Formats: sequence, structure tokens, C-alpha cells
Amino acid sequence: MRNWVLIVIIASATMACSANKHLTSEVLKHRYTNEESEFLNFEGSQIHYRDEGEGEVVVLVHGISSSLHTWDQWTGRLKQNYRVIRFDLPGFGLTGSNVKNEYSIDSYVSMLENLLVQLNVSQCYLVGSSLGGWIAWEYTYLHPDRVQKLVLMNAAGFTTPDDPPKPIRMAQKPLFKNIAVKGAPKFLVRKFLKQAFGDRSKVDRDLVTRYYELNNYPGNPLAFYTIANSKYKSNTERLSKINQPTLILWGEEDKKWIDISHAYLFQELLPMDQLITYPGVGHLPMEEAPEQSVDDTIKFFEN
Repeated sequence: MRNWVLIVIIASATMACSANKHLTSEVLKHRYTNEESEFLNFEGSQIHYRDEGEGEVVVLVHGISSSLHTWDQWTGRLKQNYRVIRFDLPGFGLTGSNVKNEYSIDSYVSMLENLLVQLNVSQCYLVGSSLGGWIAWEYTYLHPDRVQKLVLMNAAGFTTPDDPPKPIRMAQKPLFKNIAVKGAPKFLVRKFLKQAFGDRSKVDRDLVTRYYELNNYPGNPLAFYTIANSKYKSNTERLSKINQPTLILWGEEDKKWIDISHAYLFQELLPMDQLITYPGVGHLPMEEAPEQSVDDTIKFFEN
């Protein structure tokens, strides 16, 4: 039965291929940039970023299959009192794939360091969601003098090779590579988003369109396939050596991506942490409960 499901998905992806042809880099850059958008070179990639507001620096790092747009509502609030830097990781958003098609945690940490150096950031509050959370705590371990406080939202890092998140598990199927070439159909993007939200009614047409179009930016489908099939080393022993005050935020209804049990694993190892969980919220609190999650984060910065 599962093979038939995969065949249907691949057939849909093949039909979607012609529909995706209009999603050229030029069209998508016009659609998803604004006057705050800038591009910065890093090892052959043009990193799409936005640098808004003034004050102490807050750096926002998104997760897998996402983009800097996931922080839109947070940024609107934060930039009133902070300088907010957010960007599209290589393999996602308008940054697109890198020339090596290599997406290790080490390479992401190096990219983040390069970005902050070029933007003259000496210290920041660092916030990471999902994969971005993993990047954030690894960065904090390696560059402790740069991070004042750390926020981890439904963060990755406790690798579970035998039971990865369901979308990753699907991408590890050999037949899925066809989607990596053709691009993900919209119904599949909608399905994954509904798995990421506690309240599925919030997965509206505009949200699905944004994720669908940016996930099909040239090079991104193959990057997702590569990331899903990469072998990552668990460095969670480093968590006990992170001395920055850390806020852990977690949606309690995160069932398909990173279960809330991982929040308690972070809480157990981090020396200086505070945990806040959100009933009814899934994998993306910054999009599903933006006001509450950003309020909690600002209180954490200010206390």
C-alpha cells in the first residue's frame, strides 16, 4: 500500500513539473524580496537576508523547508526595539542550493559566523527553530563570546536515525529522488504543513503557496533530498558546556516533526535554561502562536 502511495506522489510530482517551470529564480525573487532584502556571497551562494531595526542584535534562524519569512510576525514586533537579522539558509528560500550541494551543520555554522562578521555583529541574542535551533546551539558552543542569550524553538539535534520525522523518512525513500528533480507538488506541501501545525485551520492558501513556491525555488528540492539523506553526528554532549541563559520554547502538538520529549532532553543537559510549552501548538510557534511566543522571548531578553 505504501508503495502505491509513493507512486501516486511521484506521478503527481511529474505532472507538477510543468507547473513549476514558471517558478524561475527571477519570478520568485521579485515575489519574495522587498526593500529590506539584501544578498551576501558565501562560498558561491548568494545568501538572502534582511537587516531591520536598531538596538541590540537579534538573529533568527529558520528550520528545514522554511525561509526567513517564517519570522515575519516576530520581526514586526522585535524591530521596534532591536536590530533584527534573519536569512535564508543555503538550500532554502531565495538563497537556493550551494555549489557543493553539501549541507552539514558545520557548514551552516560557518555560514552564520561569516554573515555576522560581514554585518559587523560582535554579540547577539540567537534564536533558532528546528534545524535552525541545532545550528544555533552548535554555534553558541563554538562561539560563546558572540551569544548573549540563546532561544531554542522545537529544536533539532538529538538525532534519531531509526525514527526520523515523517517528512524526512519519506524523503529517504529511493523513489522520492524523482520529486527532488521534479519539485514537490502543492498537495504534498500542504500535507506536511498540516502535520506541522496543531491547529490545521491556520494552514491557509497563502501559507501553502509561500511554502510551495519557495520550496520549489531552483535547487531547493534536491537540497532537501540531500539533507534528508545525510548522516549527521550527534554532538549533544556539547549542550552541558553552554553557559548562556537559554529559553526553550516548544509546541506541545509537535507530533510528526520533533516530539516534545526532546524539549526535556534539552532541559536536562543545558545548565541555565527555562522551558515554556504551548498547548495546542505544533512545530512552528512563531507562525502559529506569534504574539505569545515573541512576548515570552522579549521577556527573556529583558530579564
